[in-house]
Amino acid sequence: MGDVLRRECPEEIGVAVDIHDILVVRDYLSGNHEFAEQEPGTHQVEVMFECRLVGSERPKVGTAPDTGQLGVEWLELAQLHRHRLYPKVLADLLKDGIPSGPVRYLGDVN
Repeated sequence: MGDVLRRECPEEIGVAVDIHDILVVRDYLSGNHEFAEQEPGTHQVEVMFECRLVGSERPKVGTAPDTGQLGVEWLELAQLHRHRLYPKVLADLLKDGIPSGPVRYLGDVN
């Protein structure tokens, strides 16, 4: 997975990152969430890593953004609750900074 992050971050957010530990794992079952009609039958497992920017550049739209990607915005962890974020539980988890300890399995949450 580290190789994927090293490749995708410059393509999508225009900057390189140092990859650290896995923070959380989440199951997403579309039928249990607000996008059930747009994504019927979707089950995905999301693995979220702690990453740190390499250098002083701030993220921006990279060289190969995802289809439908409108932009990139840098958000301070303490301000995440003010923004639309998925899964929503990340705002509470990260409000005091990057948590230490074992990987957290979030389950099928929003």
